[in-house]
Amino acid sequence: SVSGNAYSRTIAAPEGDHEIVVAASDGAGRHATARRTITVDRSGPSISVQGVSEGEWRNAAATITYSATDARLASVTATMDGSVFASGGTVTSEGAHLLRVTATDTLSNTSTVDVHFTLDFTSPNLTILAPIEGTLTSATLVLARAEATDNGELAAVRVNGSVMAMELDGTYALTVSLTEGANTLTFEADDRAGNTQSRTVHVTRDSTAPGLVVTSPAEGARIAALSTQVQGTVNDASTVTVTINDVSVAVNGDGSFSATAILS
Repeated sequence: SVSGNAYSRTIAAPEGDHEIVVAASDGAGRHATARRTITVDRSGPSISVQGVSEGEWRNAAATITYSATDARLASVTATMDGSVFASGGTVTSEGAHLLRVTATDTLSNTSTVDVHFTLDFTSPNLTILAPIEGTLTSATLVLARAEATDNGELAAVRVNGSVMAMELDGTYALTVSLTEGANTLTFEADDRAGNTQSRTVHVTRDSTAPGLVVTSPAEGARIAALSTQVQGTVNDASTVTVTINDVSVAVNGDGSFSATAILS
């Protein structure tokens, strides 16, 4: 529109560089042209943060840098938990933190990035509930059960590398296969920050009957006395109890035994 010597027109322009050409002509056919270059910028600066990521849990101190890019960058500042924080600073205190970075350009376009993260240096608490240390069994399977807690969030509880399931009572359980002989069950609890607690328990599977040899008296022996000396050997992977006519007798370190048996 033209009003006297003034004129105006609204032009829709996307972001970027543009050239405006204004032309005028009079009744005598004379022409004039004016050109102007403009830049449309409605976007705030682009912000980059290194050293931590949104929602991260970590078990070490965090050294954090931040920066902003913009053709007309005016300023970039940050706060950590509400206090001024300089790029390159290190956060060492355990717990939840909030980094807020704000950048502004010369046209007052502003961008803000929030990064929430947690520092956790403490390992989970882990207690083995079953089996008890030194368990002796003939079974091929044993129920492993543990209790685990953490001041943050647990990631997993495992036994011998397999993830245990959480029960309704909050404990963790898994049935584990046993091999013949000595078995070591290693329990581990991990939290989201990567802290680990480990405990072990030892279980022996013995599914083989003891080897028992009676050397005296001989099979079918005739004995005139009211008692006789019984001798022999026994061997097994675990501790063995020997009884003669329901009476317990001592077993020597080499597996031999000797006792007097009363004959009826």
